[in-house]
Amino acid sequence: MAITLKNTNFAVSTLAYDLDQRWQPSHLIVTDYTNFELQGKFRAVIWNGSVQSPLDDPDREIVELEPFGYDGFEGNYNCYGGMEGTEARDWAAGSKIAHVVTAGKLDELEAEINLKADSASAEKKGNVVKRSSNYSMTGAERAVLVNAGVSNVKITLPAPASFTGRVFVVKRIDGGSAEVRISPKAGELIDTQSADILLPSQWEKVQLISDGTDWHTV
Repeated sequence: MAITLKNTNFAVSTLAYDLDQRWQPSHLIVTDYTNFELQGKFRAVIWNGSVQSPLDDPDREIVELEPFGYDGFEGNYNCYGGMEGTEARDWAAGSKIAHVVTAGKLDELEAEINLKADSASAEKKGNVVKRSSNYSMTGAERAVLVNAGVSNVKITLPAPASFTGRVFVVKRIDGGSAEVRISPKAGELIDTQSADILLPSQWEKVQLISDGTDWHTV
């Protein structure tokens, strides 16, 4: 799953003092820390102050900044240079610096989104089980297919508190005369009612979602 985001500046400033990167992390101070992060690490780009945009400076550098985090030291950062394939270099006072979403950060975001999407997809698929006798759902199922034939079958739903937001499907696949019944656990409701749901005919189905307390048909 690809994502596309615009490159957005959160803050722009200049270096208050020369930046010496012979040691890592180096000590970086900005002239105006407005809109710069005051906690947590973040990425920024430094470029020559004589040009307007970092795209116009082939020697621009991506750095990772970590605020000192002390009162009175706002605008002071530990600077980790040479990020995302750029070269760590010394910068003169007056060089420009901007807090931006970098290509590397976009890659991190995309990887995280893909991971969550894969997890959500796996949960949505779940397991499909077939049952011809009474069965208590565990929550691992996505759907239960009931083949009752001539014997009554009762499908008991899992505890709704454990599966908030999950949707389960129960479907009858036989054309027999037996009863197929869907029941909540004792003390729990379906559509605010204590009555069970019956599937009297072949191919009938019901979808149920948990609100964390009870079940609702959808």
